[in-house]
Amino acid sequence: MTVIRVTQSLFTGLAADTKPTNAPIGSVFVETDNHFEFLWNGVIWVEREQIRTAVEHQRIHNGDMWMIGTDIAVDVAEAANLDLVVTTPAAKELHTVGDLDAEGKAYFMLYETPTLGAGGTPAIVKNANRTVGDSGAPTASVGRTISAVGTLLTAHVVPGGTGGNAGGAETGRESEFILAANTSYLFRITNKKGNASDISLNLFAYEHDG
Repeated sequence: MTVIRVTQSLFTGLAADTKPTNAPIGSVFVETDNHFEFLWNGVIWVEREQIRTAVEHQRIHNGDMWMIGTDIAVDVAEAANLDLVVTTPAAKELHTVGDLDAEGKAYFMLYETPTLGAGGTPAIVKNANRTVGDSGAPTASVGRTISAVGTLLTAHVVPGGTGGNAGGAETGRESEFILAANTSYLFRITNKKGNASDISLNLFAYEHDG
């Protein structure tokens, strides 16, 4: 499709089209095949921020949204870890939000560039648009050997009580973690309930060209 100049500062075309570089600063380019909008700052076209729920909805339709999770880890021992390792594709950032569920108190840590050993099992990685299939999914595993955890990015206490006073806990993020392309990340949950605890971690993540 040829790029169409609708007005002096509004252009339309497909995502694959080359966007014009002679546009006035502040111009808008609408990709008609996926409805993403870009603003021209005089140097590059920058994707326009939209309401997050609308972006997520569109990403699902485009087949860019992934559900990544540990499944339910039953009876994780006291002080033991549930580890989810996610490795992003080359040239693809991964925008993630998530939620953690545990039967009692737990610690949550996110590490960048851990040193990975052998073992582990594939994590749940499914496209949120079930009409497009799972080809090209990000890599994720549970229970892999971790030789070194890497750089700590964030750490949180998940309050839920201990022992017989444990009441269960759930925590999540509304703001995103943007994971760099071609990089491994360790999502670690440590059981601090005082006895065994069922734990799960689920991420909702969409890809974006890095």
